[in-house]
Amino acid sequence: MSIVKQSISSEIILETHRALEQHRLYSLIDSPAKLHIFMQHHVFCVWDFMSLVKSIQLTLTGCHLPWLPPKYPKLARLINEIVLDEETDVIEDRPISHFQLYLEAMRETGADLSSINALIDRIGEGHGLELACEMAKVPKAACQFMNATFQTLREIPEVQAAVFFHAREAIIPPMFVEMVRNLQQRGLNCDTLLLYLERHIALDGDEHGPKAQQMLDQIFAQNPALYPMAIHAVEQAIRARLALWDAIAERIEAIPASESIS
Repeated sequence: MSIVKQSISSEIILETHRALEQHRLYSLIDSPAKLHIFMQHHVFCVWDFMSLVKSIQLTLTGCHLPWLPPKYPKLARLINEIVLDEETDVIEDRPISHFQLYLEAMRETGADLSSINALIDRIGEGHGLELACEMAKVPKAACQFMNATFQTLREIPEVQAAVFFHAREAIIPPMFVEMVRNLQQRGLNCDTLLLYLERHIALDGDEHGPKAQQMLDQIFAQNPALYPMAIHAVEQAIRARLALWDAIAERIEAIPASESIS
């Protein structure tokens, strides 16, 4: 029995998936100013995703010294293939991480990169996430989302894998499809962002999602008793995304009409 089949019995997961797919946030982004607010929050999701995927890679592969052969070579290959695209994808004939691509999209639209750049600097100096967020003046809602992600990193590998699939890879395509549709209808100047979104729709829908599901099925085949714990963690992670989307929407809705057209 796969975690996918088991988790479908959770009405909370189904409801939050639907809420994310149909969220009002997408239709609110109708000006550069509103797009900037979205990107200046969402970029932290792009960044912390890499810590989740790298944590799973460390667990499943021989990334420690002295090297030891991976216990499950097929799983090691699946996660390495995902990391290859996320960390060094080839976009327009050049290797680039999806995080770096997102930063380029922010520069193109004129969004403010000061907080994300400051966070990277503070983390690089050795500060913990909470203090680094405070020093970098990261939006509160984005801090809360990242705290939820890093809580997942303290969980067992089975739970991390479940969150990775259900709360990340599985929900990205339907969310981003709605966002692409809205941005194209609005005619906003954000070609690199559209490239980023469309790349994830294709990768997560056709490649990364199925690979993450394969990993999940094989990992939980070893210990199906962990299903309930994993489902609870998935529910919490999806709620964290929904809370972030709600906060961004509220921030956009609070923009005075005179500023929202800029």
